[in-house]
Amino acid sequence: MSAELFYQPITELSARLAAKTLSAVELTRAVIARTQAVESRVRAFNSSDEADALAQAAASDARRAAGESRGALDGILIGLKDVIAVKDQPLTASSKILANFVSPYDATVATKLKNVGAVLYGRLNCDEFA
Repeated sequence: MSAELFYQPITELSARLAAKTLSAVELTRAVIARTQAVESRVRAFNSSDEADALAQAAASDARRAAGESRGALDGILIGLKDVIAVKDQPLTASSKILANFVSPYDATVATKLKNVGAVLYGRLNCDEFA
């Protein structure tokens, strides 16, 4: 596994996933490791769920193994701004007033990303209420 996977363009990662020279789980682990290494300085994420991301990645790998890839984004990690609703994930809009709110539904973009197999990894920081 390359330590530099997180620097690769999505087109390259997608091609490697399709060629099965890289697994979605390997990619997810690399991104999680990089995030953990720099997050205290970067502070890009309001929240993330590593276990859920790994489960989504494993599901992507299983689809590919069965010949049922959902396309170019299947297995690619995506971080969403914390104003886009993802069911059962925190949705704070970077506001203290919503600190404990968990979204009861998916925004349209989240549904579309899930449908193509993207791995929804975490909630990205933004100005309060964007």
